[in-house]
Amino acid sequence: MTDTEVVAEDELREWATAHKITAKTVDLLVKDGFSSVDAVELLDKEDSSQSNIPRGQQKLLLKALQPRHATEAEQTTEQTAEVTEATTAAMATCENGATTPARDQAAGGDFAFPDKKM
Repeated sequence: MTDTEVVAEDELREWATAHKITAKTVDLLVKDGFSSVDAVELLDKEDSSQSNIPRGQQKLLLKALQPRHATEAEQTTEQTAEVTEATTAAMATCENGATTPARDQAAGGDFAFPDKKM
């Protein structure tokens, strides 16, 4: 085991202790390849249920990971809102007869739509 791996496992054990996760559970996580806090943070419900980790310890693991998963969900929601806002603005611009870079590129260059006539 390299020095980096030893440090990562030590950090994992400290993190686990802070979250009331037993040394036996940490041993099982390491055996399954989750040998650092970064690796454990990628763990999901399916991973924990497929291991030999006792149910109570699985629940403690998932509870410890909830703040990280909640943050990711919030970031995804914010990103979706930003994309939706940008798409809506682009569509409104297109409805007013203006071009977009995507339309220009799809048309093969500097393409402009003629003014709308009613």
